Amino acid sequence: MSNTARILLSGEICEESVTYFMTEIRELVALDMNANLFIHSNGGDFDAACAIIDEMEGFKKYIDINTIALGKAYSAGAMILSFGTKRYMTKNSAIMLHPSSYEVPHDYHAMQKSLMEFHEQQYTAIMKQIAKNSGYEYNNFISSIGHGLWLNSKQALKLGFIDGIWDYQKETL
Repeated sequence: MSNTARILLSGEICEESVTYFMTEIRELVALDMNANLFIHSNGGDFDAACAIIDEMEGFKKYIDINTIALGKAYSAGAMILSFGTKRYMTKNSAIMLHPSSYEVPHDYHAMQKSLMEFHEQQYTAIMKQIAKNSGYEYNNFISSIGHGLWLNSKQALKLGFIDGIWDYQKETL
């Protein structure tokens, strides 16, 4: 029996994803089992990604939570990927990070603008941590993602966004 369980985070990152992840990861912590979190996602809700990242960060002192991009880890999925204890991609996967898209048109309410400014501050803090996790200085990292940074597994490995190409022989069935 392996001491590492698998969690699949698939589809849109949303409130349901947070609930699913929290339930799964808390059970693994209670069982003292490590996790391999496979991510196959186009991205989704920024706040939901932040909740998952907070859970990961909080429980990584008790268990290893390795992240593996499976097929695609775009936007919020790539953000989550970057917070793994060890970060991997399968051979034919792709990741994508992009700059914040919180430019608020002038016809929005002041409250909406305030919310977007708050999200921008959160986004900046998360992106600073992603840059640090990858060994980059923040401003260089932000300029490198420009209008979007798309990487295959070899490029991501070369740039330090992941720790390796996923080897299925690491898993026991």
